[in-house]
Amino acid sequence: MLTQGCSTYFNYVFLTWLPTYLVQARGLHLVKAGILGAIPYLVAMVAVLGFSRLSDRMLTPEGIRLGKRRNVVITLLLLSTVVMAINFVESQTGLLVVLSLAMSF
Repeated sequence: MLTQGCSTYFNYVFLTWLPTYLVQARGLHLVKAGILGAIPYLVAMVAVLGFSRLSDRMLTPEGIRLGKRRNVVITLLLLSTVVMAINFVESQTGLLVVLSLAMSF
């Protein structure tokens, strides 16, 4: 439940905050902000499918009984904190990379 709650909150924040942030803080036109705001979602869609295949291979029935699923979830949630680097990124490409990584994890 905690993972789902965090994921839902994360998606809500990005859907409502990201376009406003790109327009106000980064000075982009609204249309360009919309296009750039869609790129992390497209990258995340592909990455999530890749991570799910990888986790299916890693998590055997024995591994699930030993609690390895929890380790995978915790690792990916901790990796999503890369979003904090957004304040230190100056270029649009770097911004897209940070957002794409955060959304993918």
